[in-house]
Amino acid sequence: MSSPEPVPAKKPCVICGNAIPISALQCKDCNSFQDYERCEVCQYAIPKGARFCKHCNAQRGWRRYLQIPQTTLSLLTALVAVASLLVTQVTNVLNRHSNTSISFVGADPDFLYVDVLNSGRSKSTVHTATLKFGELQIAPARLVFTANEKADVRKIIPAEGEARLKLQVRGLAMQSVDPSRDAILRQSILAKMNDAPVTLEFEVQESDGRTAIRSDQFSGFEIATLIEKQLSRGTQ
Repeated sequence: MSSPEPVPAKKPCVICGNAIPISALQCKDCNSFQDYERCEVCQYAIPKGARFCKHCNAQRGWRRYLQIPQTTLSLLTALVAVASLLVTQVTNVLNRHSNTSISFVGADPDFLYVDVLNSGRSKSTVHTATLKFGELQIAPARLVFTANEKADVRKIIPAEGEARLKLQVRGLAMQSVDPSRDAILRQSILAKMNDAPVTLEFEVQESDGRTAIRSDQFSGFEIATLIEKQLSRGTQ
């Protein structure tokens, strides 16, 4: 008489309790994994170490914090668009007036060249220009706006525009106390000119009504030839 076949060993499913083979990793009745952990979102039993829950598709571990729901993403996109528009409007309001700056470009024996930039949204007007020589014994010199190669004299600087102005020195004079020593003073000034700082100042009428002084400083070396020519005329 043959012995009965052994009954396969069983174990209860950890979720539904139904009998399943002892070696089974997943319950065929409830599809639950036996070596499991709970999904943090839906509490479904999923394999340990799983990157996402196949039941609710939620990422697990640190990945779940990188997920942004579609509604949240749409809201953030809308907020960014509104914020960008608001920033533009505020910038336009704050920058509605003119904002002028100057930059010395260079010089030849007769003229100085200056770039005037208006980054504001209204025009500005340049009234006067002056050269100041610091510790050198030269009185502040008035600069006269002249025509240049491209257009006539431009003293109005358009909104968000720029202009290159051509200026001529008028009335350059040494601060002399003894005319008999002017030649010696002239030589002394020219000897110091290359290392001396020179300041260019523009008086500008901004669109908000302010009269502002815009300046740029550069080395006297840049205009040494021009100054020498001007001083030579004055001592002849």
